[in-house]
Amino acid sequence: MYTILVVDDDEPNRHFLCTGLAVDGNRVLEAANGAEALVALHGNPVDLIVSDVLMPVMDGYSLCLACKRNRKWQQIPFVLLTAMYTDPQDVELGLRLGAARVIVRPVAPDALKQMLYAALEPHAPVHPLPPPTELLEDLTCNRLYSEVLVHKLEAKVLELERANQALRANENALQRSQEVAHVGHWTWDTRTNTVSWSQEMFRIFGVDPLKFDGNLDAVIQRAIHPADVDRVLAANHAVIEDRNAAPAEYRVVWPDGSVHHLWAVPGDRVTDAQGKILQLSGIVQDITVRKLSEEKLRDSLQRLSVSTKAAGLGIWEFDFRAKTTAFR
Repeated sequence: MYTILVVDDDEPNRHFLCTGLAVDGNRVLEAANGAEALVALHGNPVDLIVSDVLMPVMDGYSLCLACKRNRKWQQIPFVLLTAMYTDPQDVELGLRLGAARVIVRPVAPDALKQMLYAALEPHAPVHPLPPPTELLEDLTCNRLYSEVLVHKLEAKVLELERANQALRANENALQRSQEVAHVGHWTWDTRTNTVSWSQEMFRIFGVDPLKFDGNLDAVIQRAIHPADVDRVLAANHAVIEDRNAAPAEYRVVWPDGSVHHLWAVPGDRVTDAQGKILQLSGIVQDITVRKLSEEKLRDSLQRLSVSTKAAGLGIWEFDFRAKTTAFR
């Protein structure tokens, strides 16, 4: 098959394309930018170069130009990949720099591979630069190059801003949901014995965020109810030594002296090759209201029992579904 060099700073995109090409039996080389691609070209014969346009260090246009100016590489078909915000001048610049094709993404994986293989066909056009032409010194091409990159950078900035706005909206929605449900999220790094908390965790534990440094031992000594400290420490020890992360119920004491009941449930974990837990994440829920309700119910039932005995009364219950009667 072929040796194909894939150049893209977006690792998921690069990995996806490389995997698809490797499945077909091709030898695939990877680079994260144009500079890395030139290093790879010096040590490997390549049949096809596929490059993204907008990359740090050295963009796809500059890489294409460098290849077309090099006698060893100028006959290698060069395909540029560009994003959906593409103007006709983007394609024009790529072809003027010697690209065999400019492909606009997104495109279906199978269709993309067909386009790439078509560039490898013997009859496919290859565009080495005519030798004395110095494109980047040509004012028209230089202006076009600058306009295209500025346009793409502006579009990328806008795309990132929209993504950040969506992320902030999701974070705000998550924070409101945690506030309503009284649920906080935590992550514990067992190597440094530090924790990171969602905003709701501070309310649940009664801890001032400004005085929080993530030290788990300090949190335990400051917030956990004295009667529950040994149990919490034992549960943490089991995570580190026995790799056993189990749900736990314990109490915390707020600075005002009020006691709150919590239910902690571990979730995702990161382990090393031996299975040792390096990082553990989970949730904590404030169940104080439920615990107080249960205690009030038990007190009411106990008072009822004492009252009925003192009055010489009995209680019976009839189950309409089972049609049975129970006497208390």
